[in-house]
Amino acid sequence: MEDLRSIALRLWERAGRKPSTPADLEGILVFQFRWFRPSEGPNVVQSLLDHGLFRPVPPGERVELDPTLQGLAVPIAYRPPETFRLPPPGLALEERILDALVRATGSTSEELSAEVGRCALRAGVNRPVAALLVARARGVEFPELAREAEGALREDRRPASPSLSPSQTT
Repeated sequence: MEDLRSIALRLWERAGRKPSTPADLEGILVFQFRWFRPSEGPNVVQSLLDHGLFRPVPPGERVELDPTLQGLAVPIAYRPPETFRLPPPGLALEERILDALVRATGSTSEELSAEVGRCALRAGVNRPVAALLVARARGVEFPELAREAEGALREDRRPASPSLSPSQTT
């Protein structure tokens, strides 16, 4: 994830620190930086969006670096290692919710991850949804991430769980 964030920061700097189209960002990655093949460019930009490092700017044709990252120092002369692989998309939503929850509550990632795991088992939901339940229990809400989690919950193919009473989900 650290490499992906470094890619995002360098890309934002090269784009002039202004919203750009995904095609422009792909062009920078492929033709200016020469870090990726043309067939990989769209996947990298999509991964940056999926992991919340870039976000759409209304009305939606352009994207920008997530505002929480815009103050970070840009790694000088960074280049992804030869072994770089895009992170799996399934972890992105949970990681983004946990990162936001860490920032909002000041709790450690390890503590929150353990709490999310317990909640997922008790409630019979996937980990991103459990992370949102933990956030709500702590008085924090993330509406945009909740919409994504709703889609993830609909796609989740978990085996049927036993019915739980309301007291078992808190």
